[in-house]
Amino acid sequence: MSKSRLDWRGKPTQREIEKILGEALVEIGLRIEGEAKKQLWPGHGKLTGTLQRSIHAASPDYNFARENVEPASNSPERGNNAGEVVPKLDGQRLKIAVGTGMEYAMHIHFLYKYLTIALNKVRPQVLKVVQAHIDRRRG
Repeated sequence: MSKSRLDWRGKPTQREIEKILGEALVEIGLRIEGEAKKQLWPGHGKLTGTLQRSIHAASPDYNFARENVEPASNSPERGNNAGEVVPKLDGQRLKIAVGTGMEYAMHIHFLYKYLTIALNKVRPQVLKVVQAHIDRRRG
C-alpha cells in the first residue's frame, strides 16, 4: 500500500493561491474592459468617446462616481486615474470592479448591453487565464 503525504502550509499556501488568482482576476478585468470598449462605436453608444474612454477595471472599493465628466472628444482615459487594480478578498471571494462613473452609462448599457456582452465574451477565457498564471508560478 502506498502512502501519500500532503505538506499543507496553511496561511502561506492560502496567500500564494490568493496572489495567483488575484493576478489572473486583474487580467480578466482588463480583458472585460477592452471588450466593453469594443462594443461602443459611432451610432452604437458612442458619440464623443467619453464613455468608451471611461470604462476601466479597478479595485472593488474604487469610487467611479467621482469620474463623471461632461462628454467631450478630448476627455482622457479614466483608467489611468484609477491606480493599480488590487483585488479584495470578501469572505472566500476575490473581487475587482469593471465600470464607469459616467451618469449616462447605465442608459447606454440598457440600450446596447456593452458590459454584459464583454463579460460573456471573456467568460470562456477565464480558466485558461487562471491556468496560465498557475503555470507561470510553477515555471
